[in-house]
Amino acid sequence: MDDTEQIERLYSPGEVADHLGIERQTVIKYARLLEQKGYNFHKDEKGNRNYKGV
Repeated sequence: MDDTEQIERLYSPGEVADHLGIERQTVIKYARLLEQKGYNFHKDEKGNRNYKGV
């Protein structure tokens, strides 16, 4: 792999919640609201949302 290739890290709702200092259910709640407005999240083979880091 050269310097231009990067592996994208995906985070679980629990990891996002821990990082933000909020409850896991809060992350899930707002993700559902965003999906209702047309925002798409990466989902694994089981349909669980995963989040990209910034």
